[in-house]
Amino acid sequence: MRTELFIAIDLSIRTVERLAARRGPIDRALPEGVEIRWVDPDHIHLALSYLGKVDDALIGMLRAQLDKLTRPLFPFQIECNALGAYPSLTLPRIIHATFAPEGAEVLGLLHRAMEKELAELGLHTIERPFLPYVTLGRVRSVGPISFEEVLLDDQNGSFGVSTIKNLVLFRVDTDQRGAKYTVVDRFYLGEM
Repeated sequence: MRTELFIAIDLSIRTVERLAARRGPIDRALPEGVEIRWVDPDHIHLALSYLGKVDDALIGMLRAQLDKLTRPLFPFQIECNALGAYPSLTLPRIIHATFAPEGAEVLGLLHRAMEKELAELGLHTIERPFLPYVTLGRVRSVGPISFEEVLLDDQNGSFGVSTIKNLVLFRVDTDQRGAKYTVVDRFYLGEM
């Protein structure tokens, strides 16, 4: 059997609450004909690596590699400091939250180290530059729009600091209601 998996980092509850609180004001500022399908707050996380469907026989080895990776690392902090749109504010498809440069740099280093461990198992993720962000919603529009005014107040500030103490291996189960994420395991940083 094969199981759909991804590796992520949970944000602090306070950060998730602050991000979710922006949904109402953003919805009220949207032009007519634009809708955002918001991510459930329980699903707000920073995905480090989407693994796709993994042979169940590899899951034990994957756990061992992630444990080996996280043991010598120390907990660290990241600050969620702005909202943006992908691919751009003038052509938005995804509303996302980004991180202050110091935390983003640490996340990039962690991502590279994790990719090396995954490659040892023959697990290859999508080959594209790693950009640390959190998906908050998906934009649906009947025509061209711009989010420059809608997200103007969210460009600089702080939505909170999260202390990262572990990586989370999630299983994805999909049905007619959508995706459900289940924690398979947590890998604690610095636990020797």
